[in-house]
Amino acid sequence: MAFTSFVGRRDDIAEVRRLLGAVRLLALTGTGGVGKTRLALEAASMSRKAFPDGVWLVDVAAVRDPSAVAGAAATSHWGCRI
Repeated sequence: MAFTSFVGRRDDIAEVRRLLGAVRLLALTGTGGVGKTRLALEAASMSRKAFPDGVWLVDVAAVRDPSAVAGAAATSHWGCRI
């Protein structure tokens, strides 16, 4: 996957990668348009070697109940393997 230059989010990427080393499911939250998806894709791409089975990005934006996020991700029939 080829990305364009990713400037100014080095600390964010480092934090996402650190968290990915400690948890199985990580949700990035925030206002629309701030770059959550782009951050997730960049961090996943940089973490490929740490996860030989792959890293999956699953969009759970339509899930309204926070307690349903893990289940929605686990039962998702779509996603993006990075």
